[in-house]
Amino acid sequence: ETVSKTIKKSRHCDLGLVANPDNNYKLTGCLVERDKPLPLKFAVQDPERYTSQRLATLLKELNIGVSGKIRVGTAPEKQRKLIAMH
Repeated sequence: ETVSKTIKKSRHCDLGLVANPDNNYKLTGCLVERDKPLPLKFAVQDPERYTSQRLATLLKELNIGVSGKIRVGTAPEKQRKLIAMH
């Protein structure tokens, strides 16, 4: 909610942030109107989950089907297969 400085002070309305393990954030509170956006930076809480979800989304957008699970990590040496080299 955008408010004046007076209202913000009277409501004791500071910004609050809740980070969830599924990489979602909830920002609450009041903010005085600004000329420039408020610079916010958030860390990914679960990089493995984010990576697998993002990869699944990109593959779906490219109409590339996936059977099985997307797993993040290093594949065992015997299961590695070079598919491209630049």
